[in-house]
Amino acid sequence: MTASFRALLAFLVAVGLLTSSRLAWREGTVGEACPSLSSVPACYIAFAAYLLMALGLVAKFNSRDGIIYRNIFVLGLVIAGGLALFGSVMELVQGDVCPRAGVIPMCYLSLVFCAAIGLLFWHTAQASAAIQG
Repeated sequence: MTASFRALLAFLVAVGLLTSSRLAWREGTVGEACPSLSSVPACYIAFAAYLLMALGLVAKFNSRDGIIYRNIFVLGLVIAGGLALFGSVMELVQGDVCPRAGVIPMCYLSLVFCAAIGLLFWHTAQASAAIQG
């Protein structure tokens, strides 16, 4: 069961990475694909956050307890989740802030993705701790 949760976790991170990279590419080539925080486009920040999560998943850094892996992953998750939460609040307050996937603002989707990723990560960490301990 834990292996299937890990596979789902990797899949969700890959989808987030792919989606944010497409937005970042569109922002870099066409412009105005996503809002900016200060002078940095939010999609660049989201891409960096999902990249940190992906690096945390694939690179264990030969650490016995995996603390570096967890810290890198959690840093990416906090950045992506915080950005999605901020964007969702701004979307509710101001409207038309986030890019859309059809009719749904992508910050809402990213918030759901981050919540699911966080729950899966927590579950796999708990399961690993139970096996080791």
